[in-house]
Amino acid sequence: MNEALEAEALLGDEAKRFLTGDLGRCLRGMAEQEVKAALLEFEEVDPTQKEKVRDLQNRIWRANRFTGWLEELVERGDEALRAFQQQKQE
Repeated sequence: MNEALEAEALLGDEAKRFLTGDLGRCLRGMAEQEVKAALLEFEEVDPTQKEKVRDLQNRIWRANRFTGWLEELVERGDEALRAFQQQKQE
């Protein structure tokens, strides 16, 4: 496996273990709760309160990006493993 594929695969594996561990599950749950809470507030906020709207949008974005980044690392790691396996077969 070339060094780049190996590093990507290892990082993806580490992200996968983090997500399935206690801390990862807890943080993912906290992110999901943050999104739900912000969406509930968003439903009630006066649209003319631009700062509040922007704050709620940022809270939702941050929470979604957190889990998205980790899931992206897992996917990239899986892709690196598939690429390595394909190289072995050739």
